[in-house]
Amino acid sequence: MNTKIDTEKLNKAISISEQRLLQARNSLGFWEGYLSSSAVSTSVAIFALWKYDKETYHDKIILGINWLCNNINTDGGWGDSPKSETNLSSTLLTWSALSIVKDDEKYSETIDKCESWLRNIIGNLKPNLIIKKVISFYGNDRTFSVPILMFCTLAGRLGEEPDCWNHIPQLPFELAQFPHQFYKFLNLNVVSYALPALIAMGLVKYKKTSNHNFLSKAIREKAIPKVMNILETLQPEHGGFLEAAPLTGFVTMSLASTEFKNHVVTQNGIDFLTSTQREDGSWPIDTNLATWVTTLSIKALLIDSCKSPFKKRDLGGFKDNIQRSTSSFAKKDKQFLTQWLLDQQFQKEHYFTHSPAGGWGWTNLYGGAPDADDTSGALVALLKMYSGEEEILDAARKGIFWLLKIQNSNGGIPTFCKGWGKLPFDQSCPDLTAHAIQAMSEWKSKLPSLQKQIDKSIKRMIKYLSKNQHKDGYWLPLWFGNQWNKNHENPIYGTAMVGIALQEVKNDFPEVNMLLKKASKWLFSEQNNDNGWGNSASGNSTIEETSLALQALITEESNDSIISGSNWLIENISDKSELTASPIGLYFASLWYSEKMYPMVYSLAALKKIIKYNK
Repeated sequence: MNTKIDTEKLNKAISISEQRLLQARNSLGFWEGYLSSSAVSTSVAIFALWKYDKETYHDKIILGINWLCNNINTDGGWGDSPKSETNLSSTLLTWSALSIVKDDEKYSETIDKCESWLRNIIGNLKPNLIIKKVISFYGNDRTFSVPILMFCTLAGRLGEEPDCWNHIPQLPFELAQFPHQFYKFLNLNVVSYALPALIAMGLVKYKKTSNHNFLSKAIREKAIPKVMNILETLQPEHGGFLEAAPLTGFVTMSLASTEFKNHVVTQNGIDFLTSTQREDGSWPIDTNLATWVTTLSIKALLIDSCKSPFKKRDLGGFKDNIQRSTSSFAKKDKQFLTQWLLDQQFQKEHYFTHSPAGGWGWTNLYGGAPDADDTSGALVALLKMYSGEEEILDAARKGIFWLLKIQNSNGGIPTFCKGWGKLPFDQSCPDLTAHAIQAMSEWKSKLPSLQKQIDKSIKRMIKYLSKNQHKDGYWLPLWFGNQWNKNHENPIYGTAMVGIALQEVKNDFPEVNMLLKKASKWLFSEQNNDNGWGNSASGNSTIEETSLALQALITEESNDSIISGSNWLIENISDKSELTASPIGLYFASLWYSEKMYPMVYSLAALKKIIKYNK
């Protein structure tokens, strides 16, 4: 084992990483990133286009089908990203999309391979077994099981109409006409962000079946005009619900299968799908994460080496190199990025989630919605560029107040708003909570009118984190996972993210030190034999998880695990034109994605905390 870090290699790695990140900006000066293409998005999008107008969009449809065929896994199925293992959901959706070309011999080999994989997993391709398998996987959460089954039905994979529609659960679309304040009291069985799908898929199921009793039919018929108006108000002007091809595609294919084919919502959905197809024929899981990756980039580039835990040691010219690089970046770009971030703050209640003004979303595009992680990220990034501007201070005040308003009764922080109920993606989660603690704590001294509220809120959040820390010391995140781990969980990401945030506030809130001690012990125990972090069972280390673990673990004390992990990271990012992004992102109800910006920003942030250990 190496007993020290090669300073020359470390300097070189940081220089390369900074240049790589700065060059990744778009022509406007911020970061958009690049999400991996998705078999789910591509399958849903091309089928929606086919249902709407197969002749007009023939070329786009075939381009998408060819991308799917070119990206089939060797076992005959598809995963969520090209680097993901085959799973039932992605393969069922792609199989349904391929129904478009089921009579074309050119695609028969691909379809045969796909059906062979499905038979091995399900037993056979009878509708009752497919339905049972899908519903058993997703349980009571209809957010994704109903779209899958609805897609299979529209594609003719679950038998002949109208009988095939009897297999599909009826989503209560009529309940969407109630005021949003009552949603948490209604058994909607979908998470808050899936309201457009609830309306559209509930509607197509209703329209395709005739076995309604008089009362339910009367109620639903009366509700249809109102819920369609609601659906129209939920759709951003460019047509993409939450900037997501799957959600937009599911809504569009549903409406295109009814008398609402020419409705403005359907037409806008088609416009969004046609405008977001990539040149290779694919669609990403979401258009971009511009706000998120921009705040990550700012934070990585502007890490203050003077606040490093190694500040007591002689850094030599290394510290000067960092300061020159980041000050050059700050002088040139700080003003633009500050204004760009300020422009992304929501200034009124959000039309979709009804979240109050003051938050930030993950993207600068119309379909985004304010969420806790991006609000915290924007607040921390703005503070790094703050030098007394009243406009930034006012934005920070609104952002902190937004976080205070959405805090759940258990003390934790949810994603979009106080959740509707018990479904996972509406609940509090540790990494978002810790990120909010960091943002509030770092701004507290500059917001005297909110200090008491902030202290009270942080105390509640710390209690939440204490209660939700596993006895072994780890925390589980909500929106990230590891597709190779048991239950697809990613405790390394969750624990590291909580640890990184709490390290920043431990002097102001010393009670977190016990939580950090347990978390660090667990993270050290999870280091792989190759000295990185990732899936411990397979030893599959990733740049993202190794970088985050190192950021959480670095202290003033020299440690062989940190040294060996740092050397692993340096070796795996140096002299490479492009870093390998791993599919650790877990989108909505179990959809994996990778983002090319993640290894860049996380590794640079880690390197700039790895200053020097004792010789």
